[in-house]
Amino acid sequence: MNKLLSVLGQALIILIQEIVSGLFGFLFRVKKSPKNVSGQLALVTGGARGLGKAIAIRLAQEGCNLAICDVNIEEAQKTSEEIRSKFKIECIAFKADVSDTQQVATLYNEIGEKMGTVDILVNNAGILAPLGVLEGEDSDITRVLNINLTSHFWMVRKFLPSMIEQKRGQILGICSAAGKSSIPFAASYCASKFGVDGFYRALFDDMCLYEYNDFIKITCAFPGFINTRNDLENLLDETNEYIPRVQPDYAAEKIVEAMLLEKQEILFPFSYRISTIMEYLVPLKTRIFMKREACKQGSGLLEKRINVTRK
Repeated sequence: MNKLLSVLGQALIILIQEIVSGLFGFLFRVKKSPKNVSGQLALVTGGARGLGKAIAIRLAQEGCNLAICDVNIEEAQKTSEEIRSKFKIECIAFKADVSDTQQVATLYNEIGEKMGTVDILVNNAGILAPLGVLEGEDSDITRVLNINLTSHFWMVRKFLPSMIEQKRGQILGICSAAGKSSIPFAASYCASKFGVDGFYRALFDDMCLYEYNDFIKITCAFPGFINTRNDLENLLDETNEYIPRVQPDYAAEKIVEAMLLEKQEILFPFSYRISTIMEYLVPLKTRIFMKREACKQGSGLLEKRINVTRK
């Protein structure tokens, strides 16, 4: 009992210190400066196009050297050449399926031989599968979970030890707003993203337990719908669905900024924060009504979405 009271007392002191520090920063407009990552090596999975490419470019602007990893080596090489032509940094493309532990091991060795130790790991690779729980094949579910969730385990397990050894590292996990608030017709996708949220929370706990959190920083990003696939964008436009969407460059700016400020997580745009809060505050019957109405409004999307599922 005495130990518990002692822990609670220490926690209260820390809480008060944080509140005072926060109020001081708010009143006197004190802003935390983003850290300098110039010269550090960043590995971006799924970095050939879309959000991954935008994050790679944003990190290049910060002076990072880059390892671009993707299953599509041709696109990865194009992206690497584009980045090298614009920025005076080292940028090399690597081919790997990050859901395969053997390929992750090979990737680790190849980057180590050609570029050195990874300082910043960006786990961005992922796929969107608009399938309900009773739809699709068993292999579709396995593929979504392997790429969207378990790949984070394999990448962190392989690259984290060298970060701990050099006492410097940053891990950026790209999740989704669907990892905070579920959406219909995407059971495996939501499950994988809720899993990613849990993974990075547990990883942060591990770093704190072993007292690595002073030099190993964890950030998890929860962006809303990002315009990275023309077929899905056109589908949303055709069916008159209103879903807040952002461009990859904007998302990359927000995400990298959060990482440089060493924030534990970031959720955007603002409307997704509201929906997340509603999941916990709005009574059950009201939530059911709202979800049903949303599904009715999305009937046009429901009719056409299967055609873009496996692309």
